[in-house]
Amino acid sequence: MSNAPPAPEIQQQADVLVPPPSKVTVTLDIEDGDTLGVTPNAQLIVTKVQKGSIGEEKLQVGDQIISINGTTLKDTNHFYKQWRYAPPKATIVLVRDIAKSNEILEKTHIPEAREKNILRREGCEYFIARLVFEKGRKMGLGLKAYQNRVLVAKIEENSIASNSLMVGDHLCDVDGIRITDQDVCKKMLIDHLKLNLKASFLIERPISADAKIWAKKALLVKIEEPPSVRLASDVTDIASRERAKIKSCSIPKKSCYSKTETPSATSVTFGQSVSDIHIVSDNEGVALRKAKK
Repeated sequence: MSNAPPAPEIQQQADVLVPPPSKVTVTLDIEDGDTLGVTPNAQLIVTKVQKGSIGEEKLQVGDQIISINGTTLKDTNHFYKQWRYAPPKATIVLVRDIAKSNEILEKTHIPEAREKNILRREGCEYFIARLVFEKGRKMGLGLKAYQNRVLVAKIEENSIASNSLMVGDHLCDVDGIRITDQDVCKKMLIDHLKLNLKASFLIERPISADAKIWAKKALLVKIEEPPSVRLASDVTDIASRERAKIKSCSIPKKSCYSKTETPSATSVTFGQSVSDIHIVSDNEGVALRKAKK
């Protein structure tokens, strides 16, 4: 009799078979003003399906929309235009790729804790991008603050940022911390990369023509100095004249403050005489127009 321990059972896990991409045709009965409820990216791949929408039952994330009512689509603008003219019936031809769907779902799934850091806008897609530190490669990321948003203003070729970011992207948060200032964003990014060798961004990326135009204009706007730094020329002239007047005045010999003790009971009296005291004026030498009574 052998005392050798029994051989361990070998468990074989069957590979999950993913069906190849296939062409699918869906038909929807719609009325004027109905929205499909899906968000396609620049390649017309659906990245989000709104719950309770017309498209929820027939389309899914990862579907690539090919045509609407026989018209082959060129881009997202063409898609939205064809959808507006589609009623009363829309026949949509698409390519369904389960592998692509799983990939996009993993990328675009935004945890509830980070969802609060964004205010969704039409014409934009939202996803989480990750930067991983690589020794010898530059970060290559230029940022710009505009209307409490931190926008990607520059991406250097073959840099770490070029792997996942694009010019015009809005960085909503860094590792779940909401950001609205470019200097704070830079510091957080550097600190997180030093500590963890990686960092994640919640990205708002413009995909429609209107959203791209807005991002382009925002990047072209010049940030002016705040009023507290640079004043208008007439204001500085007035301030200069008043400073000169103050310097020319002699110091009074007697202080207006009384050092004598006053009785505990105070009283207020009003005299009959009226005095006019001229303090400051910026209209010296200018003839003023009389006002009607």
